[in-house]
Amino acid sequence: MLKKITSIVLALAVVVCCFAACAFTPEKKILGSWKDSTGVVALEFKEGGVCKISGNASAISSALSAISVDTEGTYTVMKDEATKEYHLTLNFTFLISIKLEYVITDISSDVLTLKSVDSGKTFSFVSYKPEAPSSSSAPASPDASSSSVAA
Repeated sequence: MLKKITSIVLALAVVVCCFAACAFTPEKKILGSWKDSTGVVALEFKEGGVCKISGNASAISSALSAISVDTEGTYTVMKDEATKEYHLTLNFTFLISIKLEYVITDISSDVLTLKSVDSGKTFSFVSYKPEAPSSSSAPASPDASSSSVAA
């Protein structure tokens, strides 16, 4: 009986360790679509280090002018072993190559907070689901099960 209990406890310990090892890291948590708290810029992070920025670029960096962008770039998330902080680096090409560096100060399933390494300014984002492109230009029927209200 004692051997059976010991075996079960060890098996559970192995399962718990496996789940802990597979815990979501910032590299995984950042995947998806995010928009800033003002709604003027959106970031999308995909596996493989590809990202997309849409909207007013000045909303994520005070060094950028108020230009509207819709471009892809690359990103990396790296842990600074000295500070134990995770750093996010974004690389885009508008008219010139742009490299933006941030410290990830908070990341969960619905909130992403970045602090600019250069300016110290904090940027907050919320997770969202981008609208799927419409397959037809016909308006929705009035008896559709979902409706939207204009704000």
